[in-house]
Amino acid sequence: MASHSKSVLSYRDVHQAFEAAGAKGGITLTFETPAQAVTWNGRANAYRVLLRAQNAEAGREFASEFDHLMVRRRPKELTIRIEPRGFQFVATDASGAVINFDKTTLDGPVATPFEKTQAGEEIEDFLAEYEKGQKP
Repeated sequence: MASHSKSVLSYRDVHQAFEAAGAKGGITLTFETPAQAVTWNGRANAYRVLLRAQNAEAGREFASEFDHLMVRRRPKELTIRIEPRGFQFVATDASGAVINFDKTTLDGPVATPFEKTQAGEEIEDFLAEYEKGQKP
């Protein structure tokens, strides 16, 4: 197993590639050899792991600001494709009408229903709807 630097400062190339992929909607990196592509791919994954650990140590819930990116490389190829995880589907309801999703990238952690309840969010609306459905 390859060993990569434990310093986030040594991943400036990875950081810039991730930022560009997020801003441009995807980029392709081309290397001179398949081995270089394999090494860079490993460094990209190691960088995200380091960011998650750094954020956890700082008490931030958000894992990594680049977790929405997919880093793909086919065996023996010279290229790596980095692009945001997107919506590769069309959603329809029971009547066949298309449902339009907000396709923006998440910019922070998503609260679970339990966390929302703990924070007092939506509980009043839930209780009001529940009481409407109760029969005397």
